[in-house]
Amino acid sequence: MPKTVLTDAWLRSNTRRPRNDVLTMSDLVSQNLTVQIARSGRSNFLWRGRSGGKTQTIKLGTYPAYSLADARSWADATTVARDKGERIAPKPRPAVQSDLEAASDGPAAGTVRACFEVYMRFDGGRGKDGGKEKRSKFERLVMPVIGDRQIADVTADDLGAIIANFMEKYPNGGGANRSHAAIARMWRWLAFHPIGRQASGLKTNVFAGAFKPSTEKSRTSFLGNQTIRYLYQALELEPENWRAFYKLLLLTGARRSEISQLRKTNVLIERGIPYILLRLEDAKNDQYHMIPLSPAAATQLEIARQLSGGSLYFFPAGGDAIS
Repeated sequence: MPKTVLTDAWLRSNTRRPRNDVLTMSDLVSQNLTVQIARSGRSNFLWRGRSGGKTQTIKLGTYPAYSLADARSWADATTVARDKGERIAPKPRPAVQSDLEAASDGPAAGTVRACFEVYMRFDGGRGKDGGKEKRSKFERLVMPVIGDRQIADVTADDLGAIIANFMEKYPNGGGANRSHAAIARMWRWLAFHPIGRQASGLKTNVFAGAFKPSTEKSRTSFLGNQTIRYLYQALELEPENWRAFYKLLLLTGARRSEISQLRKTNVLIERGIPYILLRLEDAKNDQYHMIPLSPAAATQLEIARQLSGGSLYFFPAGGDAIS
């Protein structure tokens, strides 16, 4: 059975799209976790493993009703229970039930903070970083101002004041525009998505009346030949793995995360020319991307391969050895 590191980007790109055949993929992160995508595009999380002397398959539920994090937690708990000879752990409740309870019951019912958690679970938490950057931005700039208020009481003026604060913190307009887009998406989802409306009680999108920041000012920056020459000289004083890492960034023009998270299976050779193939779940725009390697870049990659030993990655952080 094929294996990969399951990500939200991979699941989104393969879910709810008609297929010619059934796709079954095992997760490299969580033992015994498998996702099965039917011809209709419906995705199911499964636990598959040996139990009681025979192979057993247990269905968790569909994606995205269960998040990838939920599925991994459940699969790991099931494997631990199996190894201890205990009864296999039952399926957890769907995430929607507990999240809607958090938004509709208790002292925090209907607050911006409670509704934000529902939004992050079903929409805002998607993306390669699992919504970490968005959560950080909301915690720093939104929650201190209106986090504990009832979301139904928040007005367009309240949200406009937050955007004005963004404009002061990000004078070039870039951060303010992205923050505006993040808040706009959340309020639109809470006002119009069935789960969002059930959690928030909103019937209209008040953020539609908030003003937008000014046009973002583009920036142009580049490294000149002299700068690169100085950097290369300075890198000779660094440990060999860091030296190879930064030289690869310069020689390929790839993003930092594309090199730091580069797996050995992503490097291929065609007609004698080595290249890096970034698959859907690896590339920023969820599209395949090929980066040809010059002889100098290939040399640095080979150095990284030798230094990494039996790791899945060229630049491992530990704990990911090939079994």
